[in-house]
Amino acid sequence: MRRKSAQQRSVATAGIQHSRAGLQMAYIARQYAEAGELGKLRKEVPLPGGVLRFPGLRGLQQAIGPAAAVQERLQPTSRVIEKSIRAHALRAHGARSVPAGDAGNIVAAMSALPILCYHNVAIAPRDARFKLLYVRPDRFERQLWTLHRLGVRGVSMGEGIARLRDGTARGCVAFTFDDGYADTLTAAAPLLKRYGFRATCYAVSGALGGFNRWDAEFLRERKPLMSRAQLDEWLGAGMEVGSHSVSHQRLHQLPQEAVLYEIAESRSALQDMLGVPIEHFAYPFGDFTADTVELVRRAGYASAVTVVPGVARASDDRLRLPRILVNGERGLWNFLLHLASPYGRLRPRRPSP
Repeated sequence: MRRKSAQQRSVATAGIQHSRAGLQMAYIARQYAEAGELGKLRKEVPLPGGVLRFPGLRGLQQAIGPAAAVQERLQPTSRVIEKSIRAHALRAHGARSVPAGDAGNIVAAMSALPILCYHNVAIAPRDARFKLLYVRPDRFERQLWTLHRLGVRGVSMGEGIARLRDGTARGCVAFTFDDGYADTLTAAAPLLKRYGFRATCYAVSGALGGFNRWDAEFLRERKPLMSRAQLDEWLGAGMEVGSHSVSHQRLHQLPQEAVLYEIAESRSALQDMLGVPIEHFAYPFGDFTADTVELVRRAGYASAVTVVPGVARASDDRLRLPRILVNGERGLWNFLLHLASPYGRLRPRRPSP
């Protein structure tokens, strides 16, 4: 078999070489990717009751489907062999190479916080135009199990922001869900609880119990949103609620008074309904401007998330934090690559709008 070049083999692991969980993630991702490229990777969705295994890692496996109920205890895994891999940045992601002099920057990035962005934990409709927003429940569980097995801690935005501030975010990943779909409660919450993870759901205060008016036509599906009672269940499961505005409009297209209403009234309404502080905001459609950010700041939020790709760092403005959009059309190794590779951490700083 012809040897693959160093460029083909690399997964840009320089940024995670000092992190045990990060090292394992990158190693697994590389093994998984190479197996797929070589045509040896089994069909990603195993048969019900089957076992999920990762190439090159003996003992790292998971019962899937009905078998999971009787095999809750995770099986021990052998220590991951720390292979030395030359650090080449992936051009496809616009990353730069990592000279030895950047080692200090890489170590500093270890306390960064990946913030995952989900929308639907469900099977996408056959004719949906934007299927990447749908993560199948079985794929979602694989992601959770893998992170749990690697020693990663899944946290809410409240805990994540506190850890960023204290410099203890290393080994943590924040889970966020936009829009407040009912399947966030019925499909995602039980799995999050199973693996001891917490998450933040950004709810549209003026649409509770309704449907996704803002993109139903585009998705070709009227998806039910959580009601107030269901948000109470979400909170009861140990999760967190944030604001996603009153009506999910493109804020930069509205007059300033309307923007302030969308931002501040949503927080006030959710706090009154749920009886808990609402400290975190997600920009509808990910759109934001300098004026919007200032209004979010004025409304008193502790953080606000965008859809600008990247990993949140302690030096970032808390009101324009980047996230990693979880693409439901991509497999597990792609998910791990986005978490493990340094391209997001070393990204060029995008000028403020």
